[in-house]
Amino acid sequence: MKKNITKLSLTVLLFFVFIFILSQGDIAQAKSYEVKVGNRILADDSANATYKISNKKIASVDENGYVTGKKEGKTTLVVKKKNGKKVKKEIVVKKRRWKPNLPVTYDEISADISIDSEKESDSSSPDEETLGNEESDQAENKDSLTITLKNKGIKKIRKVKYVFSVKYEVSKEISADENKDSTEDLTESSTDETVNETVNETVTETLTGKYSVLINKVAPGDEKSSSLNVEGKIVSYKIKKIELYSGKALYVHDENKDSYTLKWGVPDTVPPKFSGSFLKSKSKCNGSCVMVVYSDKKSSFNFKKFITASDDRTRKVKIKVDTSKINWKKTGTYKVKYTATDKAGNKAKTWRKIYMIKKGTAEDVADRVLSSIISSKWSDTSKAKAIYRYIRSHVTYIQHASHPSWRTAGARGIIYGSGDCYTCYSVSRLLLTRAGIPNMMIKRYPVYSARHYWNLCYVSGGWYHFDTTMRSSHKTYCLLTDSQMHAKEPGNTFAFNTSLYPKRATKKISY
Repeated sequence: MKKNITKLSLTVLLFFVFIFILSQGDIAQAKSYEVKVGNRILADDSANATYKISNKKIASVDENGYVTGKKEGKTTLVVKKKNGKKVKKEIVVKKRRWKPNLPVTYDEISADISIDSEKESDSSSPDEETLGNEESDQAENKDSLTITLKNKGIKKIRKVKYVFSVKYEVSKEISADENKDSTEDLTESSTDETVNETVNETVTETLTGKYSVLINKVAPGDEKSSSLNVEGKIVSYKIKKIELYSGKALYVHDENKDSYTLKWGVPDTVPPKFSGSFLKSKSKCNGSCVMVVYSDKKSSFNFKKFITASDDRTRKVKIKVDTSKINWKKTGTYKVKYTATDKAGNKAKTWRKIYMIKKGTAEDVADRVLSSIISSKWSDTSKAKAIYRYIRSHVTYIQHASHPSWRTAGARGIIYGSGDCYTCYSVSRLLLTRAGIPNMMIKRYPVYSARHYWNLCYVSGGWYHFDTTMRSSHKTYCLLTDSQMHAKEPGNTFAFNTSLYPKRATKKISY
């Protein structure tokens, strides 16, 4: 009885496995392939297969199974084989150091290449015979290598050039004098009867040459043909390289090495551009929108934080920092200069205001706290959240407190564990600033019945509200947008003069 139950269970199991396999259809999963932007790989070489990319912005595929990376991300290659089965392959496109500044990769241009044979017969004319030309022109074979170009919706390609290595046969007629080697052996009696006989002989030579086909002004939907005329019979041909010219750059793909180079069609005269936060203090920041560095962080502070330089040809450009104007012995505001030079020698310059603070007791107090609640490897967002949790759990609210400088008030708030809204703002500013996170004071306006202070904090590329003052409602006000703040406290609690502060972020951060 047990054996029968076991057999029955096994049969049922196999039946459901079979049903599961059938339910998967004819699409099978395969391993993923990685390719860098601008490079290509052979993802599949099945005979008579068709290929399709699910996201053409990430990668493209040609009719031979070669996949070219276009943009960083993931997509799927679907291979439909001759027997009807489909295979899905994950394509992972990774970024490279810089990307060709072209709107198209070479395999988005498809070309149908064929040979057209034309036999032309050009016999000697009577006029040539009367001029004493006794050589008759023989019929020659002429082959034209024809390319039909199909543009797949590309708008900016101006020229496409295919370079071929062509092997071809050429037939030549040569004249031979049969008697030229035997005239010395003739007897005296036969000198008057010298016989000269001309023989035409056809000799075929196999030659190899490099030829190119150029097609101009490639518009979307175009089908253009261009012939490569070779004097002779083409035996074989092979594409050596493909050149795409967009008007600004020339993209050359070497078919043998499966590599590319980028050449520029016009000189580079455009300097790099700086982007980022705190540049030239253009934003209205109530006098506090500056980077802060401490005297003991002279060698470790990242002056390049929140700033990049990019070029229209090589993308990222290295930045040099000049901090020579900072007096590391005196607290104050200084200018730091930045220079970026591209490969063509074009330079760009900018500057930032840096507030340098000479390290003191307040920073020692802050360091003891930070060493136990954050890690230097964390993001600024994670650090800010940890600082918020610490202050809310260690600083209780009291109605009245003294209001010295924010550094002194912050240190006292940590030591005594109590204070009003100004103390909470000061503790926040001390810990955030010491952790390398830009922040500033924000005031309630109009004042109404009482003053209130909190922080604006710069994380994740934007300014967020950061209020650590304890309330009876125990609501959390950590890294909130304007709309989130007003939704939690309708009315005048967080009213402020928006014109005095930088634009706040709108993207929400989960706490």
